[in-house]
Amino acid sequence: MTKKLFNETEWHKWGDLYIFIDPFTATNLNFTPRTMTTQKSTIRRIYDFYADGFKTLSPWARNMWAIILIKLFIMFVIFKLFFFRDTLKNRFPTDQERSNHVIEQITTPKNHHNNGAH
Repeated sequence: MTKKLFNETEWHKWGDLYIFIDPFTATNLNFTPRTMTTQKSTIRRIYDFYADGFKTLSPWARNMWAIILIKLFIMFVIFKLFFFRDTLKNRFPTDQERSNHVIEQITTPKNHHNNGAH
């Protein structure tokens, strides 16, 4: 007769998972029914995934992420404020005039002269 390595009572259901708890080493574990049955939302699980990942980053990786975030801030905020002015809003007072100008620019063919070739 084969000897069982564990007792079925040492397997615990936690959500959809069955976990094995060694009764000799895990005597003080406290699994309340509330934590075992609560399901996290998908957004919360995604947030936890990235938050745990960033917590375990090495110092040089955190510095790299800081540099990346600073560069993104400069590209999308600073450049937008100082270099990319809203010329359509300055030239045309209404949305209708702006949309007409854009349609004309996109659809009207330009006259190109290729040294007399047709």
